[in-house]
Amino acid sequence: MPRLRQDPHNSTDRVPLAAGTSPERIPDGPDLSFTRHSGLAFGQNDGSAPHIVLAAHAPGAHGISVVRYRFDNGLHACGTSLHHMIYLTLAHEEKIACRIDDRRLDHVARRGNLTIIPEGAICTADGVGSDEGLVLVVPKETLSFAAAERSTSGASVIERLEGEDSILLRLGTLLAQQVAENFVDGPLAWYELTEAVTQRLVDVHLTATPAAGRGMLSRDAFARVIDCIHAGFERQLSVDELADAAQRSRSHFPRLFRRSVGMSPYQYVIKVRLKRALAMLPNRSLSMAEISVRTGFADQSHMCRWMQRVYGAAPTQLAARLR
Repeated sequence: MPRLRQDPHNSTDRVPLAAGTSPERIPDGPDLSFTRHSGLAFGQNDGSAPHIVLAAHAPGAHGISVVRYRFDNGLHACGTSLHHMIYLTLAHEEKIACRIDDRRLDHVARRGNLTIIPEGAICTADGVGSDEGLVLVVPKETLSFAAAERSTSGASVIERLEGEDSILLRLGTLLAQQVAENFVDGPLAWYELTEAVTQRLVDVHLTATPAAGRGMLSRDAFARVIDCIHAGFERQLSVDELADAAQRSRSHFPRLFRRSVGMSPYQYVIKVRLKRALAMLPNRSLSMAEISVRTGFADQSHMCRWMQRVYGAAPTQLAARLR
């Protein structure tokens, strides 16, 4: 019976920074200069690139990246977002015209104003005067996992041209502080903050009635698969077993699962195992070897490698923070 295999094309076993999330300053024609970030180009109205106050991805490969921009000569942004993006206005106020797909709004954005751009959305924004903003980039697979764990798989991110969310503002500010202080509190603090961001998005900023799209698992089928994973993550799960739970053929199931949650079954199982292992680390009566066995990893070194890749720290370091 074939076991779940690592997907070489979409795995957390890769360079930690998700493709497209690293700010890159490049010229865009003879008179304009932009900073490209996750598919969007950010510039100023005088043709210069904005000032990047800070920009970083956490140690390890855990999802969210943060960039803080300062615009001294007006804001200009355009492009198609490669990931879900949150823009939090930090300036006192700025007159801005923005558009996401076919929705447009001209308004005065004040400190704390929230803009949410879903993955794949076309966005433009033009502002007058100075501005400073914090951009949080949330990869689709990071949010999809959090949504699936809360039984809201298939829900869509609600686009927002304006609004307020004091909790997201506070979390974003704390993430920026971690970057500014060079992750002084360690990777676990970053993990907890990014978990809080994704949970806030799931709780408040997703559509209430997810529906299975074409080529996706139905809600009931997906729930059966997730139940199967949570019931058996401590052992070697097979594709056949998960396909049977979904009542789909083995050949079609992996593709349907990926379309439903944005990652392969292998990746999902690894994430579940890591989350459970992390919860066990504070238990002083359990050795690392015992934790690895109880969470389905091949051995202790296998678990250690994955924790280092995803969280940016060894299990012993994480345990010291948790105890």
